[in-house]
Amino acid sequence: IIYEDEDVALISKPAGMLSQQADKQDVTLVEYFLGYLQAKGEWQPDSLFTPGVCNRLDRNTSGIVLAGKTLAGQQFLSDILRDRSAKKIYHCIVRGKVEEEMHLKGYLLKDERSNQVQIFSDETQDAKPIETAYRPLVVGPDATLLEVHLITGRSHQIRAHLASIGHPIAGDPKYGDMVWNKKLRQDFSVRS
Repeated sequence: IIYEDEDVALISKPAGMLSQQADKQDVTLVEYFLGYLQAKGEWQPDSLFTPGVCNRLDRNTSGIVLAGKTLAGQQFLSDILRDRSAKKIYHCIVRGKVEEEMHLKGYLLKDERSNQVQIFSDETQDAKPIETAYRPLVVGPDATLLEVHLITGRSHQIRAHLASIGHPIAGDPKYGDMVWNKKLRQDFSVRS
């Protein structure tokens, strides 16, 4: 927990941990958070209100998750995420040289069965609009460190959107460049 008051907590989620349960047996950030609050005497399983997270991160993504400890806290966090007064900023290393800022727009279609998404430049049936902005922070000969502003927040959006323009994220097993990922594993021990 990197910040906490009586209503909210900001939690540093490590890569490899689920934000919320996908299956009943999953132990996730939510279960750890509820256990933490229970140990502090701030929540009991039979309470009318159950604290929870207001944003999610993919399992292999580390970052800050916003959690409401109270109903007022959850409503406040949900409001600032919905009206976009809280910005979602990510850092990632992508393949290739990216030398200019960009604001991408497109459409994302998720296949629930395969848990994969497709990106389209034109409006497509059942696809949801997406927006991703980025700016290069460090440009190397074969890779770039990007600061990414997630304007809309769809499943796998950053990973798939960047891959769709030829700049897959380093180590990404789902949308990444498998040959580059293998080289990163061999040369730098990069793991997904």
